[in-house]
Amino acid sequence: MKGGVIVTATPPTTNGDLHVGHLSGPYLAADAFKRFQRLNGRPVLYVSSADDNQTYVVTTAERLGRDPRELATEFTEKIKETLLRADVDIDVFSSPDTDHARFVQDFFMSLYKAGAFVERETDHLYCPEHRRLLFESYVGGVCSICLAKTKGAICETCGHPNNAIDLIDLECPYGRDHELERKRVRTLFLPLEKYRNQIRNFYADKWSSWRPHLLHLVDELLAKPLPEFPITYVSSWGVPAPFPGYGDQVINVWAEMLPGLIRSTRLAASKVNSCNADLWLEDSGCELVQFLGYDNSFFFAIVHLSLLFAARPRTILPAAIITNEFYNLDNFKFSTSLGHAIWARDLLNEYSSDQVRFYLSLSNPENQQTNFTLTEMKQLSCATLIDPWERLVKEINRSVDIGPITGDLSDETAAAIEVFISQMNSAFTTRQFSLRRGAERISRFVSWMADYAERLHLGEPANRHKNARGVNGLWCGMRAISIAVDPIMPRFAHQLRELLGVSCSWASLRDRTQIRTAPIPAGILARTR
Repeated sequence: MKGGVIVTATPPTTNGDLHVGHLSGPYLAADAFKRFQRLNGRPVLYVSSADDNQTYVVTTAERLGRDPRELATEFTEKIKETLLRADVDIDVFSSPDTDHARFVQDFFMSLYKAGAFVERETDHLYCPEHRRLLFESYVGGVCSICLAKTKGAICETCGHPNNAIDLIDLECPYGRDHELERKRVRTLFLPLEKYRNQIRNFYADKWSSWRPHLLHLVDELLAKPLPEFPITYVSSWGVPAPFPGYGDQVINVWAEMLPGLIRSTRLAASKVNSCNADLWLEDSGCELVQFLGYDNSFFFAIVHLSLLFAARPRTILPAAIITNEFYNLDNFKFSTSLGHAIWARDLLNEYSSDQVRFYLSLSNPENQQTNFTLTEMKQLSCATLIDPWERLVKEINRSVDIGPITGDLSDETAAAIEVFISQMNSAFTTRQFSLRRGAERISRFVSWMADYAERLHLGEPANRHKNARGVNGLWCGMRAISIAVDPIMPRFAHQLRELLGVSCSWASLRDRTQIRTAPIPAGILARTR
């Protein structure tokens, strides 16, 4: 794995299946990035896990009258099935278990012994009705930064962290009539301000390549003293805190997530490479690329980065943190807890994974919020991909019966193929990664190929041999499509490569030797599964 890539996607909360908004975010993007790295011959591991210890699992279970552990187990399996249906190839999708808890405890205990944490006695909200301290999904209110409705810990709208007690219009989420009390509680904190200079230096050279929304958030946070981040909460839901005197507390789930991903990477290395190497070590030679929604930026870009600094030299730092914005449904945010969603598995039951992945790439909310509608998905994917592809297949199949095609390409086709290869390569690199650009380039190239094929008039027998160079270019273009579209439409790409007898590597994109000119079935890029 020396010189390889570790790809992570934010662990999904197991209080529901994945909706289309989830799928359009880090899971599809990380999968496309992994597939591109693999096409280029780089060792790559893609990991994520079930985020069982979120309080949202508890509040959802309470609302449904379910046991939270049973709920988390059920939705973990459903999430795995949905990812499989979407052809998202995660090497390891782990679940919190005894070994996970021990690994997390050991990670934080080593930092505790090194003096990374400070003890503070602070005010917390307490709901006598529920007999628990209020944090994360246990409390609601209005963000004091942007005035959006929010839960505790983080405002999903502006990305700023919050101390729940400072929210406006505080309330227990089960009823405004619950009278809340204040309690002084002793917990452990990570002093983020201690890492200010390291954080600032880390981001200093990122403005030319990283997505700006995350960088603007970092600048906003650095404009004032960084908060102390709670490492422990008084709760019974989560990984028990291993520190002396904190037996009634658990590790903050957002802090837990970092060592959880490190452990998942170890599991993936053991599974794929039969080794137990710690690929997160500073001298591992690996590159770490993380995919997440913008609403999680503070935790990854500030908290996890600070934990990595605290653990140095035992850890690598991210080569890239690639965020996405909200993907809305009918102009409102997808929400599992509110039931405002189109479930990804329902969509994948009706439409092919290739069509769904293409549309979610084409409309991807990379730098601003975008909106999903089923009508647009059907119309846009047909107009920009399926219809041009069917026109291309109709024309190119006319040339199959003239036998093996040899000879040079026309300057026109050679130039178009080279531009397509270059643009697709640019769309999937670490520094410029963009699903949208990738999908747009696929659409444009397929449309150009269809128009070019129709201009050759291959329906007239005399033109098939007369335009041999053009026909050869068409088949070379088909080779390029069969490889370059793999990150976005892997099932279609695999079927096309099998028909053409093409190897699966980025290096073979520029190969102009003869390929198998087999008839292309009309249904290879199916409208429905």
